[in-house]
Amino acid sequence: MVTSPVGCHDDLGLDDYRRIVNVMDTVAGATSHTDLRDRLLRSLAREFGWTGAYLLDGDTASRPAAGSAGTALRIRVAANPGITATIVVPLASGRDAGPRERTVADRLGRLLAPSFRAHFTAHPRPGAEWSLTERECQIAELVAAGMTNRELAERLHVTVDTVKKHLTSVLRKTGCTSRTCLAVLWRRT
Repeated sequence: MVTSPVGCHDDLGLDDYRRIVNVMDTVAGATSHTDLRDRLLRSLAREFGWTGAYLLDGDTASRPAAGSAGTALRIRVAANPGITATIVVPLASGRDAGPRERTVADRLGRLLAPSFRAHFTAHPRPGAEWSLTERECQIAELVAAGMTNRELAERLHVTVDTVKKHLTSVLRKTGCTSRTCLAVLWRRT
């Protein structure tokens, strides 16, 4: 095994650290929240093979849902007390994250925090101008990504009725009359 940089003692090799730096470099150039998310998710898929990952604002995704079908690697990025995000990487059914994946997740969470802090300070969070809750922002983001109510419910580990209630509130607060209108409006922020 290759010794880790800066005297760290863990299970990661030099290639893992290169991949982490590549993810950080990719995210550093983000110009909007959508761009940040897209860059991050593409980079995680390219560097670590983590396809199907998604990004949620706040800590809600860091708690496993009761009765959830699959397992997921959760990467908490705490830029400061007011700026927290969770990167959720679905894993094959019945498979838990290994020590290497957990170590990569820990490093990414800590090393991405300054980039998230700088980005979210320079670009206010979408939804703030409409006083959306954290969950409503998650719903709006995933609707803008083209997900159905059933897909939203599965992703967020809630019922379809709960998704409908949040979506109705988001549409009312934003003044949108349809999911399409919301998606267009959300992408502009």
